[in-house]
Amino acid sequence: KMADRLLVKNEAANLPCPDAAFDIQSLMKLNSKDLRALAATSNVIELFCHPGNAQADLEKPGSCQRFLEQQFLMSPRFRTLLHEANLQLVNYWDL
Repeated sequence: KMADRLLVKNEAANLPCPDAAFDIQSLMKLNSKDLRALAATSNVIELFCHPGNAQADLEKPGSCQRFLEQQFLMSPRFRTLLHEANLQLVNYWDL
C-alpha cells in the first residue's frame, strides 16, 4: 500500500505524522460519545476538510460540501464536540 510505504519513509526521516485520518463529513455525524471512542484509538488524528463558501460549492461540485464544512468548523457544536471528547486542535508544528 502506498500509505504504508509513506509511513515507513516518514518514520525513517523522523517526520511527524498522524496515527489516523478522519473526514470532517463523518465527524459531523458523530456525537461526543462516539468521538471519544474514536479518539481513544489514536494519539494524533488528522482531520481533513475542504471548507469554503457557497460559491465554492457551485464552482467545484464534488464529494465535499465546502460551505457546510466551513459552517460546522465555525459552529459552537464543533467546539462542544471537541471539549466533550477532551480533544485539542493542533497543527503540524505542534507535533
